[in-house]
Amino acid sequence: MKYVISSALAVALLVSAIAAQGDQESGFRLARGKIETPGESSMKVKDTPTESNTYQAGETTKVKVKGKNKLGDLQAGDEITIVYQRQGQKNVIREVNNLSYTRGKVQSLEEGTITIKDSGNKQWTLKTNDTTQFSLNEKTSKIGQMKTGDECQVAYTPNDGEPRQGTARFVVTTRSSN
Repeated sequence: MKYVISSALAVALLVSAIAAQGDQESGFRLARGKIETPGESSMKVKDTPTESNTYQAGETTKVKVKGKNKLGDLQAGDEITIVYQRQGQKNVIREVNNLSYTRGKVQSLEEGTITIKDSGNKQWTLKTNDTTQFSLNEKTSKIGQMKTGDECQVAYTPNDGEPRQGTARFVVTTRSSN
């Protein structure tokens, strides 16, 4: 009986560790837009000029928008950045915040700094630190895995009075498999 309980406990711990590893390995995506339809457990966001998507709360969804602590506090018209994971056909929210957002191609990578150029040919210089989270092709990654020429999206805290500069909180990089 003692061995059966120990074996069951070992299996349960192993399954839990594998599930936690899977969560760490699955990276994240970013979206920026205006809320069209707010809700307690989901929201519809216009996140491209021609498209709206629905995002659903998960068990660990965080809301970090000034003065708002839960999804139900958000209102139609609020402009937000969403950090989310694709789970099957669902967009599951990890975090909703009001960070600034940009996208472009990586121009250079130096210790603690990413420089990107957007589609308007503007250059952005963003610092990284221990709290910056990276995702490469929807898998958790590190800054060292990024390469010049990668497409990336960045949610960042802007520097006061310094346009196109700040500290990156979330960096999503995509690279074609050529």
